Amino acid sequence: MKRRNLLLGIGGLSAAGAGMRTGAFSLGTVDRSADVTVANEDDAYLAMAPSSGPNGAYATQGSNKNELALDFTNNGQGGGVNSEGEFYFDNVLTVENRATQTVYVWARFGGGSQFDNQNLYLYPNGARDTKLNDQSNSVLTLAPGERANIGAYIDTSSTSTGSSETLTMTVRADVDNPSGTNSVGPSGGQALVVSQDPDQNEYGSIQNAIDDATGTDVLVEAGTYNEAIVIDKDDITLRSLAGAGQTTIRASTEDANVDFGTGSNKAVLVDGATDVTIDGFTVTFESAPANNSEKYAVRGRPDGSGGGPDNLVVANNIIEDFSTSDQPGNSGAVRAGGVSIDMNPTGGLGPATTNGIEVRNNIIRDIECVGDVDQNDSRAKGIAMNGDVQEAVIMDNTIHNIGTTSNEDPNAAEELANTSGVEGTEKPRGISLTENGPTGPTNFEIVRNDFDGIEGTYGQPAIFVGGSNGLGGSHAVRFNNFRHPVDNLSGEALVLRKNWWSSGSPPATSSADSDADGGVLIDRGPGAYDQNNSRSSQVNDAGSDL
Repeated sequence: MKRRNLLLGIGGLSAAGAGMRTGAFSLGTVDRSADVTVANEDDAYLAMAPSSGPNGAYATQGSNKNELALDFTNNGQGGGVNSEGEFYFDNVLTVENRATQTVYVWARFGGGSQFDNQNLYLYPNGARDTKLNDQSNSVLTLAPGERANIGAYIDTSSTSTGSSETLTMTVRADVDNPSGTNSVGPSGGQALVVSQDPDQNEYGSIQNAIDDATGTDVLVEAGTYNEAIVIDKDDITLRSLAGAGQTTIRASTEDANVDFGTGSNKAVLVDGATDVTIDGFTVTFESAPANNSEKYAVRGRPDGSGGGPDNLVVANNIIEDFSTSDQPGNSGAVRAGGVSIDMNPTGGLGPATTNGIEVRNNIIRDIECVGDVDQNDSRAKGIAMNGDVQEAVIMDNTIHNIGTTSNEDPNAAEELANTSGVEGTEKPRGISLTENGPTGPTNFEIVRNDFDGIEGTYGQPAIFVGGSNGLGGSHAVRFNNFRHPVDNLSGEALVLRKNWWSSGSPPATSSADSDADGGVLIDRGPGAYDQNNSRSSQVNDAGSDL
């Protein structure tokens, strides 16, 4: 069969806009070799280069990095593309956003007689049917510093045998999204952008973007978002672009206005959804009290049929500075929680099960129950898992200042209510693993966490394990720094390896009724702990690196 030679020249043209400069690329004159002069890629806001994979041989960059061409005639691997065929060339080039804003990138081809933007297009690797050729199909969403691998699709089925063409490709990068929800990320999945100052087809509200999402990345630019979030659909990644230090979700428990939406005692609720990720936020509350005396920064629970929240990932967040107190008319307990997984099902169903939960590299701090508590039951918890939670991973978290013994409030202070009973936080917990009925969390990993400032009026354990039918044969608690007790009521030995204890190595044991503090084991009888190889010095890399 005769070969059909195809030579493609690639150039760039940037759009003027906030955060982008006209001239980030300069479109040159296409010569016979189809090389196009562009701005030096080391200085460009949108950098393009051949990929490091085998198909990078189809892209050529000049020695001074200001020329880039695509050539599918012959790269030493077959002599070009055949006529009457379809060809996918994965990972030909890379595109990187070096600007300070999210940009949308697409490409258009021109100058040839046999090709249009349907039989010749670029696509993000892993999504060969995604045409990156503007609002008629899709555009590539790139956050600052983000890079994508790009492939090329060529359909020669309607071309002349033995012919050749030289085409030009115009690449556009714009801060405005011309295609709305047809924007995709580097993997080809939908990508929606939320901003305090939204550009065209972006969102001003995190919840609005989630409501429009169909399994997607929701990318949130820096700022404070005064809203409570509910995620009730699968495959949502909620990710900040500037990190937790610059991006805050601040929920209100009482305001029902346009800024806060309906009042909520949960800042972020994952309601029965699976494969959800929450990455890179500060999560907190306004100071107003919750009517039911409970606040949960991030909470996962099953839906009405008992499904979810499997594979929930809570990572790289700062969860901090809120309190709750007993309110007039409250007949229940007082609760304040950082990350809570509650498999107590709704709708009168039997026990629900979840697995694959990950809580990693978070700072969880300054969470308290304050004031007088007339029910003698106030609990502040850094991380809590209740019921049949299987194979959870709790890793690299800093859990500090959970609970209080007085009326002193954290930064998000509240008014106090009742005047009788216990003052402060009665039962603080760094990590709480408790049963729902007979079943509690099993086969969990608690690794490289740092505990400090767990303070209450009755017990202050770094880890509390409630009664259950067992912990699972592959659970482990390793390489943690304990300045507060570990208390295990499960009836099965809690496996502890290579942890540091402030009471010494091996750790001291204190009686159950002594209200002990410090890095000790609470005595729950023979066989409560399988403790070995404790460390004589602190675990240096324990806790979050935020």
